[in-house]
Amino acid sequence: MANFNVSLKKLTEKVSLDVVYTPKGLEEINVEIAEVNRPGLFLAGYYDYFDKLRLQILGLAEMNFLSGLSAEKRYERLDQLFGQQPPAVIVCRSEELEPFPEMLELAQKHGVALLRSNEMTCTLMGSLISVLNLELAPRITRHGVLVEVYGEGILILGDSGIGKSELAIELVKRGHRLVADDAVELRKVSNRQIMGTAPENIRHFIELRGIGIVNVARVFGVGAVKESESLDLVVQLEAWDPTKNYQRTGLESEYCEIFGVNIPSTSIPVSPGRNLAVVLETAAINNRQKRMGYNAAKELLIRLGLDGTVECRLQIKESCFMERLKQQLQAEEIRFVENESLAAHCTFKIGGPADVFVQPETEEQLCRVIALCKACDVKYYLLGNGSNILFEDAGYRGVVVDTTALKMGIGFLENVSHPGAEPGAVYDAVIAGAGLKLSALCKAALDSSLTGLEFAYGIPGTVGGAVYMNAGAYGGEMKDVLVSVTYLTREGEIVTEDAANLDLSYRHSIFEENGGCILSAKFHLKRGDSAAIKARMDELMQKRIDKQPLDKPSAGSTFKRPVGAFAAALIDQCGLRGYRHGGAAVSEKHCGFVVNLGGATCADVLALCDEVRAIVKEKTGYDLEKEIRVVKA
Repeated sequence: MANFNVSLKKLTEKVSLDVVYTPKGLEEINVEIAEVNRPGLFLAGYYDYFDKLRLQILGLAEMNFLSGLSAEKRYERLDQLFGQQPPAVIVCRSEELEPFPEMLELAQKHGVALLRSNEMTCTLMGSLISVLNLELAPRITRHGVLVEVYGEGILILGDSGIGKSELAIELVKRGHRLVADDAVELRKVSNRQIMGTAPENIRHFIELRGIGIVNVARVFGVGAVKESESLDLVVQLEAWDPTKNYQRTGLESEYCEIFGVNIPSTSIPVSPGRNLAVVLETAAINNRQKRMGYNAAKELLIRLGLDGTVECRLQIKESCFMERLKQQLQAEEIRFVENESLAAHCTFKIGGPADVFVQPETEEQLCRVIALCKACDVKYYLLGNGSNILFEDAGYRGVVVDTTALKMGIGFLENVSHPGAEPGAVYDAVIAGAGLKLSALCKAALDSSLTGLEFAYGIPGTVGGAVYMNAGAYGGEMKDVLVSVTYLTREGEIVTEDAANLDLSYRHSIFEENGGCILSAKFHLKRGDSAAIKARMDELMQKRIDKQPLDKPSAGSTFKRPVGAFAAALIDQCGLRGYRHGGAAVSEKHCGFVVNLGGATCADVLALCDEVRAIVKEKTGYDLEKEIRVVKA
């Protein structure tokens, strides 16, 4: 950071010093540090820790001490002082105290300015330190406008052309004052205070596009301008962004750090019809009230019977963000309902309401919904057919996105080469949207005499959900036929990734870690005999009917297959067939399934799973891991 200085000429003008002697023009003598010194110890003969760059102040105590010394001793001590060549020596109380004759002699000898003041020592030191702190303070220049509104120094920032100068003029017309336009010089005068001023060459001038340069002091009078002002609030003007969350309650404090000092800040959107001058006046008053200990948002919490805890603040914040999201969904004509029961959208038939249940119809709408949720800081959950999940009884505090509402067809590419193709075999590529039910994809493959997906027939999920968890059954998995996946990244970019890079393993894919939203998937299927394909599909479906409790709500296999064993066999071995907790029970037909007997809650299912796991662990040593995914409220 640059080092600054101030001339003795400016100091003498600001604190009313009289010149006794100066070796050269006062404008040529500079002071570089803000501290001043009373050299009592130095005059007493203690010469250590003396800073010769400081202004030296001689008050009543120092002058009385010198008057008590012999002329020879006094000359010696003053010679030592002036010999350090400080910027200046200042004698206070000039009406009572006259500089000693030898002071003038020694000032001339050593080329040191000798000044005097009528002020008392402490008063003069305070004035000097105040001026020096301002003039020598570290500083930066920011593009913006600084105004004083109701005694509050407000720094207005924003892109060029956003309307900062026009707002400043409106505020001046309303009786407030301009400090700086275009270039604002900010100085750190203390650990708690930032002062703002305008460079001298552009002070009082303001630029208005279409009009030109205006001298505010000449047009509106000197009462409309101010030389400097303490910075109390930073306001960022920006073009209205409907996807951005602006301050709604004032519960959360925002700050702008300048030289390590935190200044309260806020963003104000600019849009047609907004009276920004009134908004800024209100912001100034509100900021002053907060500094005086009153917060309107906190008073509202008290009136609402809330305690102002973090949880309460978050509750109000989330509510505001959700309202903004719903407004935007409505404006963009994206279907949604509020307080939708999630029990109706999962195969377990369990779950409370979702705050907002969105049903995008196109891939573009799906991407837009996710973007809006992120912009509004609202959590969301991507829901397929709901065949492997368990919603909590409290529902979901956020947005549930129903991908099954997507109107996406199936695309076929004939005679597509396949790296792992069997010699002489013919393969077609099939592209399916993420919201398509897996059973529909299997039927479409059958209609085109394509084999490879028979294992998936009967898996009650969507294409996106099946890829997400690498669904499998009867010796087959999605990774066996998957070629690539197109998905929306967490950063909002649509990319296509080869299946080899998706970390597909037992009930796992990379999407669990990267937060991507699957949009579509591409499969390579071999041409086969439609009759044989249908026979295999019917065979596997019959196995499901014979072995699985398809007549009762469930989420499929409840536990993952442990290494070296089968979950269903272990549970049966422990005598837990039909074991119940509330409305949930281990299936009588297949012990690997937990079923909803009617009226089961999420709490019932989780308690049952914990009890089963504990018993199996105790009796067999195997630690069962849940395969179903619990969606937290």
